[in-house]
Amino acid sequence: MLEAGAGKVGRLLVSAGDSTPPTITVSSPADGSSYPLGTAVLADYTCADEPGGSGVASCVGDLANGATVDTSSVGEQTFTVAAQDNAGNAARKTVAYRVLYEFAGFASPINNQDGNGNHVLNEVKAGSAIPVKFRLNGNQGLAIFEPGYPKSAAIPCDPTADIDGIEAASGLRWSYEAVQGGRCWLRHRRSALASGYAGGRGAAAGRPLR
Repeated sequence: MLEAGAGKVGRLLVSAGDSTPPTITVSSPADGSSYPLGTAVLADYTCADEPGGSGVASCVGDLANGATVDTSSVGEQTFTVAAQDNAGNAARKTVAYRVLYEFAGFASPINNQDGNGNHVLNEVKAGSAIPVKFRLNGNQGLAIFEPGYPKSAAIPCDPTADIDGIEAASGLRWSYEAVQGGRCWLRHRRSALASGYAGGRGAAAGRPLR
């Protein structure tokens, strides 16, 4: 508003309007997080406009706040939230998360860690068969490995790592069987095996599972 006249000083007020889109915060599923298959994960997100802005008109996710996020299949998943303020400014945010088999390490005779929680190298006699047993929290069927796996390969060995000897029966090849309860047998002829867990959908002997 501008006022002018004899002996008066005017005042000019200008409104620039709201040109800033809302901000979106997705707390769950967290971006870059990993969840075991079938875990109950609840959607949790908020949208906010800047102080003095026009206010949030809508804040809509793939699912409503508090709804259960999809963890029914392994692999990469995404979750998207869209927001708009009363001035028409729009924003959109997508987070990515990963669903994995619930892999808790190998069963005997493979040792996973020493008493201090450090991973150990399992050493066997060349030509021996190694029964590699593990669980995936239930019978997940036979199609658990990525194409091309399981396989063996040379790995760099830490000369300071703990080494645990394994007594194994003779044998020649990999074999895999899924039975009730999800126990698996994986055998391979090789001279050494490093036990551990790698990224991806899950891992056996450092190699990917589906």
